[in-house]
Amino acid sequence: MNKLAKFEEYNIGRVRSFHLNFSEAKVFLLHDLEAEILSETLKHLKSLEIFAELETVYFKNIDSLDTNDLENSVIFTTHLNLDSEIATHQKISSWAFEHQFYQLNPYNKIAKLFDDKYMFYVLMKANDFKQAETFVVAKGQATLEDLQLKDFRKLILKPRCGTESRDTEIVDASELSLNNDIVCKILNYDDVLIQNFIEKKNEFSVLYLCGKFYSKTKIDNPNLENTLKEFTEMLEDYSRRNQVIMPHVFSLDILELDSGKLMILEANIRPAKIYSYKSPVMI
Repeated sequence: MNKLAKFEEYNIGRVRSFHLNFSEAKVFLLHDLEAEILSETLKHLKSLEIFAELETVYFKNIDSLDTNDLENSVIFTTHLNLDSEIATHQKISSWAFEHQFYQLNPYNKIAKLFDDKYMFYVLMKANDFKQAETFVVAKGQATLEDLQLKDFRKLILKPRCGTESRDTEIVDASELSLNNDIVCKILNYDDVLIQNFIEKKNEFSVLYLCGKFYSKTKIDNPNLENTLKEFTEMLEDYSRRNQVIMPHVFSLDILELDSGKLMILEANIRPAKIYSYKSPVMI
């Protein structure tokens, strides 16, 4: 079995550890999107003063990266075109593994869990995190009856592995059918994820970066710190048991319920909206 085949099977994502503090590291930000958004992202990342140096590299120019200083260099993947986002991340991660670059967010089993919303739901339920009831409709499924959707009033339809809320729609449960336009559209390229619509008081995102969480503004919720701590501990345990890198960067979409309790709805391994953290608040 060659090195890349092993990467695909075990998703280890590295052949060495990174011994420096990230404050001493040069970070190559691999991307394929607009320079304007990239400049905003760089500005806000620099304001956090976590990395010694940041350099953007278009992913098709990845072979231009200097491999002579691997001990001081890391790769961070974000701002990828949505039409090929996962495939591009996989290519970057495989190249980085082959050339022994350390990665802040490699495409490994955790990345796959984050991208596959149903797998993420199963992981969270297995670890006793409150979740919206979730079902999957695959292409060729003949009926919705087995899903027990009559117990719900409103449902959210979305691609199982979609990003950035693409092809997402809220529908009345009583009106859902396999002929629904959004269902038909999604089934052309992915399974359909059906989630119970949860009434919420608030919705927000938090950014995890090199051991610390940040929010766009101050979040007044007494449950937040403990929720994030429990999630991080669960993820660290998962990474140890599966022998994969715990990602150093990701974001979480969180619902605040009327009771004040929090629900982690989704996790994003390529947090493209870092540019929106204009005055980040450490949690």
